[in-house]
Amino acid sequence: MIDTVIFDLDGVICSTDLYHTRAWSALCEKKGYDFPEEVQNRLKGISRKASYQKILDYNGVKETSKQILISTDWKNNYYKKLLSKMNKNSLEKKVKDTLLELKEKKYLLAVASSSRNAEFILEQIGLKGFFDTVVTGNMITQTKPNPEIFLKAAAILGKESKYCLVVEDAESGVEAALRAGMKAIAFNQDKINFKSKDIKKQIILK
Repeated sequence: MIDTVIFDLDGVICSTDLYHTRAWSALCEKKGYDFPEEVQNRLKGISRKASYQKILDYNGVKETSKQILISTDWKNNYYKKLLSKMNKNSLEKKVKDTLLELKEKKYLLAVASSSRNAEFILEQIGLKGFFDTVVTGNMITQTKPNPEIFLKAAAILGKESKYCLVVEDAESGVEAALRAGMKAIAFNQDKINFKSKDIKKQIILK
């Protein structure tokens, strides 16, 4: 029986997609790179470095490891300035109510986010210390769709995968959950452009 719920953060607990897009757009404008909507849609659920590599690939540009680090650090600093505007009102009431209901029913709750800013975001929206564990991009070596982040969350909680349910808003996250041997819910499923019909068929509900 499911007794553990693992949430992605961006796009599930709260919405930071717009902030990411603004920060990447600012960087691309600074560098003179194109950043069309088709590229923006490819960045959901993947790491900062992987996101920037997709931007570079689209523009047919190569950068050294040092240049990539400088660029992604610049983007992250810009992004964190935008995040500083978040507050408790950034957490939707229906999300807060759902989390409180799950907590009252004694579910173990976790956040598993590729974001290296996850702890800061949770603090901004008033959820610092609320979850039983938080696994961030700083704690993993492989990003989604690799299942590492979900397996680490389950291990910290001492739970087998079969008892875990993952709530995600990106195909890469859903795939990672399934590869971890967990059940998966696709949040805002209609907004996800699934490339794999097999993955979509394994979602248990919206």
